[in-house]
Amino acid sequence: MKVIVFQDEAYREMLKELKRVVQEAVDNATPKKKEKDWLNEEEAKMLLGFRSKSKMQKMRDNREIVFTQHGRTIMYSRKSIVEFMNQNIPKY
Repeated sequence: MKVIVFQDEAYREMLKELKRVVQEAVDNATPKKKEKDWLNEEEAKMLLGFRSKSKMQKMRDNREIVFTQHGRTIMYSRKSIVEFMNQNIPKY
C-alpha cells in the first residue's frame, strides 16, 4: 500500500477544487426552471407576501410595479416586483 502525503495548503486547495467540480456537476445535472416574465395576480401576491387585492390595486395606482391589462386580466412584471422589493429593503 502506498501512502501519499500532502502539505496542508495543497490538501485544502484540492478539497476546494473537488467541491467546485462536484457543485458544477450537480448544477449541470439538474434542469433549470425558467421563471416566467409575467405573473398573474395570485403569483404576484405570493411573491410579494400580500393577501389582499386592494394592496395590489394600490401598487398599480401608485405605479410602484409594472403591470399590463387586457380586459379583466392583469399581469405583473416579475422584474419590477423584484426591483421593488430590493428598493424597499430596510436600512439599519
